[in-house]
Amino acid sequence: MESFFVPIFLKLGKLSEEKLLVALIMVTPQKIWIKYSQKRIQLTSQVINAEYSSLAKEVLDQIQIKAGEVNAVLAKTGEIQFNHSHIFTTDYFEYLKKYSQNTLLFGNIEAFNFQNSALSFESLYESLMNEKTELPRSVKPDFHNKIKKSLAESGIDDKADIGTEKVAE
Repeated sequence: MESFFVPIFLKLGKLSEEKLLVALIMVTPQKIWIKYSQKRIQLTSQVINAEYSSLAKEVLDQIQIKAGEVNAVLAKTGEIQFNHSHIFTTDYFEYLKKYSQNTLLFGNIEAFNFQNSALSFESLYESLMNEKTELPRSVKPDFHNKIKKSLAESGIDDKADIGTEKVAE
């Protein structure tokens, strides 16, 4: 099974054919990735209406849940038979592209061949959405706060003027 990705769009008007890219699904034999842009869905709520964007968000959340279930099965077995084991196939996305014209619009299926799927998905998402993925940040304490904390824990505060603004005259 080759790997592929599918862009997902939202229509920006009832009468126009304008659409906005809001999500990306990437299917590989090892895992299925899906990510959508909160900012872009919020933008559609301002452009069209809030009900449309909340419905789209609900549908994308359901797709994420289903992808999580499939990923759990894939993690257990380690191997997948794409013909029968789940719904994330090229045939199904072709069907969705053809007949799904209300809430979500599915784009063309694009095949690719990358070695590291996690990094390739993040870079593909960043390049197509033009927004950075937010990685969890670990806050490093700076030197001043680390020393202050260790001095406060040692009980030296009552013996010295640490952290006070008193200046000897």
